[in-house]
Amino acid sequence: LERQSKLDASQESSDRKRTRREVVPSTLRLIVDCSFDDLMVLKDVKKLHKQIQRCYAENRKAFHPVQVCL
Repeated sequence: LERQSKLDASQESSDRKRTRREVVPSTLRLIVDCSFDDLMVLKDVKKLHKQIQRCYAENRKAFHPVQVCL
């Protein structure tokens, strides 16, 4: 009985996974030059870190993802 409930739970979690869609790669590139971080205040470096995280996350969801270079 326990095994069956675990199998059912694993099947439900696999059903909840997002389906992969056809992604058309873009010829655009996003380049972020991080070599000036020594001139930035720590607060600004943290903000840049969050912005890069958001860009990466949105790029993963995009239909035409760009190449991200840091």
